[in-house]
Amino acid sequence: MNLRKTVILDSLDFAAQESEERRLRLLIGVLTALGLFAVVRRLAGGLVLSGSVFWYSLGVLVVGICGVALAAVFTRRANKAHRLLPTWVGVALLVFELLIPTGAMVAQIVKPQLDAFTPLGAPVVLTYAILILLSILRLRVWMCVLAGTLAGALHLGAYVFTANWHGGANPLGAPFYGSYSAILVLTGAAAALVTREVRGYVRRALNEAETEAKLESLRHDLDIAKKIQEGLFPKTPPETPGYDIAGWSKPADQTGGDYYDWIALPNGRLAVMLGDVTGHGIGPALLMAICRAYTRATFPSQMELQEAMRRLNALLSEDVGEGRFITFAVAVLDPATGEVEVLSAGHGPILLRRTPGGTCTLAETEGTGLPLGIMPEEDYGAPLRWKLEPGDTLLLVTDGFFEQGRDSDSQQYGVERLREFLKNNGHLDATTFIQSLHREVVGFAAGAKQNDDMTAAVIRRIRD
Repeated sequence: MNLRKTVILDSLDFAAQESEERRLRLLIGVLTALGLFAVVRRLAGGLVLSGSVFWYSLGVLVVGICGVALAAVFTRRANKAHRLLPTWVGVALLVFELLIPTGAMVAQIVKPQLDAFTPLGAPVVLTYAILILLSILRLRVWMCVLAGTLAGALHLGAYVFTANWHGGANPLGAPFYGSYSAILVLTGAAAALVTREVRGYVRRALNEAETEAKLESLRHDLDIAKKIQEGLFPKTPPETPGYDIAGWSKPADQTGGDYYDWIALPNGRLAVMLGDVTGHGIGPALLMAICRAYTRATFPSQMELQEAMRRLNALLSEDVGEGRFITFAVAVLDPATGEVEVLSAGHGPILLRRTPGGTCTLAETEGTGLPLGIMPEEDYGAPLRWKLEPGDTLLLVTDGFFEQGRDSDSQQYGVERLREFLKNNGHLDATTFIQSLHREVVGFAAGAKQNDDMTAAVIRRIRD
C-alpha cells in the first residue's frame, strides 16, 4: 500500500468516526422520542406496556440513552484528539444498542399483557430497523451487514425463547415470525448498499479536499518563492551619470528562470547581465538564484571578463542537473569612455541601436559559446567591444519576447519584429522602452497565454 492510499484511508476512517459522533447524537434523540412515545401510549391506555413491564421497559430505554450518551462523549474526545478508536469499540457499541429493544421485548415476553408472541410483532421491533438504518452513518458497509444480521438473530432468538418459555409455538408459526427476522437481515443488506454509495461520495469529497489543501499549500509556497525571487532583482537602477539603465522581468508562472542584474566592478565599471534558465517554474527559479549568487561572487573578483565567464561556468556545471542549462549574456560598461564589452554564453540576439547622423542602424551578436552548465571547460573567447555614443541603445532580451506566439495563426513575434521595434522606439527612455515592448508583444499575442518568462535589460547612453 502506497503512502497516498494510506493517507486517504486514514482520512476516510476519521470521517467515519466524526459521522459516528453525529449518529450517536441523533440516536439519543430517537431513543428519547421512543421513550416519550411509550409514555404517551401508556397514558392513552395501551395494553402491551402496563404495570411493571412498562417501568422495566422504560428503565431499559433510560439505561440505553445513558450508555449512548457516554459513548458520544467518548467519541467526541477521540475526535478532538484526532485519534481513531479501535474497531472493537464500534462492534461493542452496536451490540449494546441492539440489546436495548431486545431487553424491552424480553420484558414483554416474560410478563405478557396479551398473547406472549405479540411483542415479536409490536412497535418495539421497528427499533431494530431504526438502529440498522442509523448504521449507515457509521460509513462502514460491514457494520450495516452486521447490524442487520445481529438484529435478525436476536429477533429469531426472542421467538425461540418465547416458544420455550410458554411451552409451545404460536399458531402463526415460525415462518410468520421468522419473516420479521428475515426482513431485518434484508434491511441490513439494503443499508450496506446505501452505505457503499455514501462512502464513495465521502471518499471523493475527501480526495477533492485533500487535493485542494495540497494546491493551497503549493500556492502558499509559490507565493513565498515569488516574493523571495522578486527580492533578488535590483530594487533601483544603477547610478551611472550619462546613462539610462533599466531591467524588467515577468515570469510565465508565479516564479521563473529568467534573471537580470547589475554589479559595480573595480575601476568604476558596471556589469549588466541577463540569464535564462531552461524552463520556467520553481526549479528554474532555484537555479536562477544560484546563478545570481555565483555571478555576484565571481565578476567583482575577476578583472578579465573572459575569465569571469569561464569561472562562472565551472561553478554552475557542478550544480546544474542533466538536461538543464543557462543562456547568459553580460555587458561590461565603462561609463567614462562609453566602451562596452559583450560576452554571451549561448544567448542572443544582443542588439545595439546606433544613431549616427540621425539615422538608425543595428549591430547584433549571437552567443559566442555554449550555455552555462553544459561543458565545465568551455572557453568563451574574447568579448565583442562596442562604443556607445549618445542616443545609442543596447538591448539584452530573453526569448520569451520574440518566441511569444498567437493562437490565430501560430506565428511568433519573431526577431525581425524585435529589430524593427528597437529601430522605431530606441529613442525612448529605458523603462518606457521595455514597457512599450511588452505591450507590443502582448498586443501581437492577441490574448494567447504567455509561453515563457520575459526579461529585458536596456543600456542607453543619453549624453557624454
